[in-house]
Amino acid sequence: PGRSQEALGQLCVLYREPIRSWLRRSGAAPDAVDDLTQCFIEYLLEGNRLKNVEQRETKFRTYLIECIRRLVRGEWRKAMAAKRGGGLAPVELDETAVGLTVDPERHVDQDFALAVHQRALDRLATGRFSGEPKRTRFQHLQPLILGYDPEISYAQIGSRLGMSANHVKKAVFDLRQEYYEVFRDEVSRLVRPDLIDEETRYLMTLLAGSSATDPVS
Repeated sequence: PGRSQEALGQLCVLYREPIRSWLRRSGAAPDAVDDLTQCFIEYLLEGNRLKNVEQRETKFRTYLIECIRRLVRGEWRKAMAAKRGGGLAPVELDETAVGLTVDPERHVDQDFALAVHQRALDRLATGRFSGEPKRTRFQHLQPLILGYDPEISYAQIGSRLGMSANHVKKAVFDLRQEYYEVFRDEVSRLVRPDLIDEETRYLMTLLAGSSATDPVS
């Protein structure tokens, strides 16, 4: 149980930026976002609220979205007002802005996909590609992992690395394979084993939706 709670705590940390981003879009005052985010995470971790998630009865993201919807309805803010002591007013959201928020689940999912993407990149950068000359190659090839920089061609990268365009294309292909395995491993820490492939595909689809087409040589 202790290790499981620790893992869930790390998961909450991973979701910190998606939560902050959603709160900003939902009308929270800029100087209140950090406070709301921290209180929300504490709310998730306290008591026995993560029992079903810990037992893998539901996805963490599914549970998180439901908590966010409760926040929209004001239930969580009432709980926070009571928790933080009588007389201390809760941090409020702009009700008009909240009412106009478009599909919080989609926004949170997109931000979360980017968070997992960054973790995968960090693992590659501090692991296999931490030493030279691999570090320099990784820095140049990294923008092409998702194909989201159409302004950079294989030939341009090759001229900087002393490689032919075809060699760069092969290097990008290999890097994407490595990236996918690391990305999938990150996902495996977040969902039940039978959901790993489904979740990986879903998050990768969200990433692909925000990226451009492959660069040309």
